[in-house]
Amino acid sequence: MQRYNVFLQIHKGLRVMLYDTSTALQQADLDTAGADHPALKKLADTLDFFDGHAHHEDTHVFSMLQQYEQEFVAAMEAEHVADHALSNELRSLILDLKQATSPEEKYDIGTRLCHTFNAFTVFNLTHLHKEETEVNELLWKHYTDMDIILANRRLVATLTPDEAQQSAYWMLRSGTDNELAKLFAGMKAGAPAEAFDGLMAMAQEVLPADRFEKLESRIATAV
Repeated sequence: MQRYNVFLQIHKGLRVMLYDTSTALQQADLDTAGADHPALKKLADTLDFFDGHAHHEDTHVFSMLQQYEQEFVAAMEAEHVADHALSNELRSLILDLKQATSPEEKYDIGTRLCHTFNAFTVFNLTHLHKEETEVNELLWKHYTDMDIILANRRLVATLTPDEAQQSAYWMLRSGTDNELAKLFAGMKAGAPAEAFDGLMAMAQEVLPADRFEKLESRIATAV
């Protein structure tokens, strides 16, 4: 029996966010970048989102395993601490780059920033994989799917409007047609109409026209 994967959609979104940010940094002329360079803003937003995501997981997911798997939870939370340290290192490099004056200094700092973000990306891809395999196995061992679904609903309820908006955007960017159809079918059945309509409007902006038309058709014919 296929079990409920609490990490599936948000982790796909996080991966696309990492790839998108990496692409922006690799295409940026950081040796001449000003303080308002879009790639630096994208990087800062990514760091903030990952830090918030780790906090929500600690509070609502790992806490479920605390009474059963204390050593494992401690190890995973330690990884979140290490991840946060990489985030702070990157924030420091962003500030250094914005304050640098010569192209040579900016180039050196920009190179270190890109290398550090590569390390951040590798760390997080590995961490996300561990959550989707090892953490899921433990959740499935100790809890029913409904227990996990309710915990996820509690997590979603604590998101700020900006976090909810970003989560929705990156899940739309990363989901398959089947995953998005299920997401919208669930929202149509249980979410307020304004929330459903807002996500549909975002989907129309984010998805290619052919995929959005396919999504509309599947929602319209869903029972």
